Amino acid sequence: MRINTLKIVSLLLLLLVASSVLLAQPSQETFDVGDSLRTVQYEKRVLDTVREISSRGTWMSRLMRSIFVLEKQSMETDREVVSNPIRKFLRYDSRKISSIRIIVLDVFGGSVDDLSIRELTWLERVGNTLHINTQKAIIRNQLLFKVGDSLDPLLIAESERILRANNYIYDARIRPFSNPDGSVDLDVIVRDVWTLKAEVAMKDVDQWNISFTEDNLWGWGGRLHSELKFDPGYRDGWNWEGSYKRRNLFRDNITGEIYRKVSLGSTRKGVGFNREFSSPLIRWLYGTNLEWNRHEEVMLMDEEVTQTEELRYNRQDLWLGRTFPIHEDGNEQGIVNYLTAAARIIRTDHTMQSDYDPEGHVQDSYMGIYSLGFLIRSYKKVSYLFRFGVTEDIPVGSKFQFTSGYERGRHYNRNYYALYYQYSYYHDGYGYLSSELSASGFKRTSAWESRRFDVSLTGISRMCYLYDYRIRQYFFLEYTRAENPIYSSQLLKISDKSGIRGLTSDRTGNKRLRLNLETNYQMPFRFLGFHFAVSVFGDFAVLAAKDNSLKSSSVYQGYGIGLRFKNEHLIFRTIELFIGYYPTMDDSEDWNYFSRSSSYYSFNKLGFGRPEVIE
Repeated sequence: MRINTLKIVSLLLLLLVASSVLLAQPSQETFDVGDSLRTVQYEKRVLDTVREISSRGTWMSRLMRSIFVLEKQSMETDREVVSNPIRKFLRYDSRKISSIRIIVLDVFGGSVDDLSIRELTWLERVGNTLHINTQKAIIRNQLLFKVGDSLDPLLIAESERILRANNYIYDARIRPFSNPDGSVDLDVIVRDVWTLKAEVAMKDVDQWNISFTEDNLWGWGGRLHSELKFDPGYRDGWNWEGSYKRRNLFRDNITGEIYRKVSLGSTRKGVGFNREFSSPLIRWLYGTNLEWNRHEEVMLMDEEVTQTEELRYNRQDLWLGRTFPIHEDGNEQGIVNYLTAAARIIRTDHTMQSDYDPEGHVQDSYMGIYSLGFLIRSYKKVSYLFRFGVTEDIPVGSKFQFTSGYERGRHYNRNYYALYYQYSYYHDGYGYLSSELSASGFKRTSAWESRRFDVSLTGISRMCYLYDYRIRQYFFLEYTRAENPIYSSQLLKISDKSGIRGLTSDRTGNKRLRLNLETNYQMPFRFLGFHFAVSVFGDFAVLAAKDNSLKSSSVYQGYGIGLRFKNEHLIFRTIELFIGYYPTMDDSEDWNYFSRSSSYYSFNKLGFGRPEVIE
């Protein structure tokens, strides 16, 4: 079995490395026009056949006309587009803004790059009728400029990015138009997405969830979520959770949220108001939050599980932050350099404490925590990264932050320290690379508690082309160490997002090394508008307890293949289906089928907010 496993690992690594060497060269912006034309001609023949069938008077033809978009529409670019977001605004620098027009497009129809509306199907017309478009006031409140201001390319580009960051906006563009008097008119164009979602997820016959979510309630940007959870582990066999979140309250970029979140053995209820860091151009940040918690916690003593205790406590916090500009580069790079400072006060009050806690870890306390940092950030506009051709904003730059705090409690006092550093870069020829380093822990007298160390490297290749195949590679490498944990929740795992995707395992440890590899192959053809991408992944994780070394521990593995597809002719979202094989696990099934609605990889946003305790 070990020989077969080594063969599988060696073969997969050989294939991934070979494809990296072959494909991760600076891409050329030329391609075989003949092949592309043959693809378009093939699609045209298929669509012509479907048009002919749908023109008949049968019930099937009426159904096809209701679902498929059969009118000719502009083709998306088949090439990756990488651009600087402020370059197109440089020629209008310092001109007076004479007017701002907000244009909100329906979910189905035109695009931000082409306002002409194609003929819609019956289902699309119904969808546009049922959907309430985003209110123009919500769009206007997120702009960093107003009528009468001198146009600043950086402010325009930041506003466009902020609009795209909303989950109820499909895409956004800001278009300047010159006037004879030298002033500028601005068109702010956004396209909505279908925001009402209903989902059913099943783990087993008696373990399933049903949820309803509206991401843009009444068009005012509010997110309403409700979910029923059925599981024999709940006292009544079921439970529920819900939340409401609204951005841009009081026209001041303040986000308000009220929520109730549940899981097995845990219930959290809270309310909060926070002015978020949507842009470094926003100077003051602040917020207040209240939370009530009830959860079961496994106490650890000398690395051994003692018993499960129920804890009940409420927590209040108040925080304030400020950015201090050092340099704002108005040239085409759009780089901003800032010092950041924030302070936070946290009060924790237990209404039910552990019956078995000889060390006094569970205590009522006050904690003051502050952070100082330095931030350099700009953005790249990229397409075909996680989605099919839609504009995506990549944060690049660096961030350094030092955090310190002091906790004063009923049983003991202790200090908290944390360091964090990140560097992210995007090379037009090779792709995206980001490294992160963090170290944190509490110190009581001369002993450390809940100490943690993380170092990671994330890489995403530039789009590579093999004939008409679009190929992109992803990897994530991370080493994590957790020392002297107090609760079992602070131990490291390898399940799914913690190590090997699609895996369900109860294994825990104090040291973990993981490597996640993935190659995406976007197909050169579209069948009836379907975009296809095949994903192949290989995940490897080593987990060790406190007294063991990683070198002497087993290498846990997961291999899989999945299909991602989306049809611009249909009114359904992207679907990702995977099958995973886990040859080295003895506490889980060898095979697992699972689905995803988002990418396994993500960007660190290089943001700034309230000081947090890393545990």
